[in-house]
Amino acid sequence: GASDEIINQAKRRGKDAHRLWVSRPYGVDEERRKLALDNEALLVENIGFSNEQVKKYVQRYFSIKKGLYAKPKEDKKHASDTKHSRSIPVSPMLAPPPVPTAGALLGFLEKQPAVRGIAHIPINLQILCALWADARNKEAFQKAASGSMVGLYDALCNYVWKRYKQRAVTSPKKEVKAKLYEVLGKIALAGLQAGELLIGADTVEKLMEESGQDERSLKALLGDSGFLRQTETGERYFLHLTFQEYFAGRALAHGLLSASEQEQKAAVSFLHTNQFKSQYRVMLMFMAGEVGKCAHAQGMQRLLKVIGEAPEGEMVGLQSLLLQLRCVNELLGQ
Repeated sequence: GASDEIINQAKRRGKDAHRLWVSRPYGVDEERRKLALDNEALLVENIGFSNEQVKKYVQRYFSIKKGLYAKPKEDKKHASDTKHSRSIPVSPMLAPPPVPTAGALLGFLEKQPAVRGIAHIPINLQILCALWADARNKEAFQKAASGSMVGLYDALCNYVWKRYKQRAVTSPKKEVKAKLYEVLGKIALAGLQAGELLIGADTVEKLMEESGQDERSLKALLGDSGFLRQTETGERYFLHLTFQEYFAGRALAHGLLSASEQEQKAAVSFLHTNQFKSQYRVMLMFMAGEVGKCAHAQGMQRLLKVIGEAPEGEMVGLQSLLLQLRCVNELLGQ
């Protein structure tokens, strides 16, 4: 396979060898075992695209889309293959001539710092290009991307869902998507609480059972929809950490706004315990956006009140104020 070829290249080149997986490097346990047999070590560093790579990727994507540039054939001797990603590979060759659509997207990224930030993630950049190339979705995407982060990820996830619907034998009903998002939110939140990016099969099975939905169809949907991937050993992981944070933020928001007193208390308890922890910063931003989207000003007032109920103290008071400002900023972006 591709990973075997990459390992063989690394062995031939010795200690100075560098090979790139432009995706989340979860499936490298087998590669580590292979190298361990030869007293070698495998160090995996997962980095995003540089500014120049983003530019080249966008130009090549739209040049291929317009038929102006022949997609390079895979060269097994020199390619930096990807194990999980289907993105167009970034090659050391010169970038194709810029095309108007590519220039428009690059210009848009320059004007939108939030979108530019996530464009360095390969899977996100691929989806951004696809959304920009779809004239039917372009205007809606520009509006969403110019506003809140939750609006932007709504657009990214709608694209992934649309791709699933095109592949599905029978078109899923609207409520199927809502149920899927609900379960994904619970899985994402459970993973973040456990500090896990690779979420165990037992955790996923338990949450599916608790959902009250048909487990067989739900399990197939989780696997086929594209949001949740599976390793060879059965663990699950999201397309990227930001997608996990997005779904976890949605779950927390819906818990806070739920008619169930039990769910409300669970959400409030989570916020009081974790609202100042740095690992939840992005997730809380998504949560604020979802609260504002679903319940508008009334929902935001509820959220700000909960945040303001944190224990007293000068440092905590400052952190609470900063968190409230970030939440308000996310609401104003909608």
